[in-house]
Amino acid sequence: MSPCPTELGALSNLGVRIALNDFGTGYSLVRLRQMNVDILKIDSSFVAAGQQEPRDREIVAAVTAMSHALA
Repeated sequence: MSPCPTELGALSNLGVRIALNDFGTGYSLVRLRQMNVDILKIDSSFVAAGQQEPRDREIVAAVTAMSHALA
């Protein structure tokens, strides 16, 4: 069970940095919007697919750009 966004916000307010591991394996953009995340790690299997498929590479680039925009 993952912590709710309110719990993550409380931890963040205490100075704890929050990292979301394996983004792309079940986390929706709505859920990401609700969280105060400092570090976003895209799932390695998703990134590996991007090395072979141009469309997947574009998706990884878009997620990376979105992450920077939310920072």
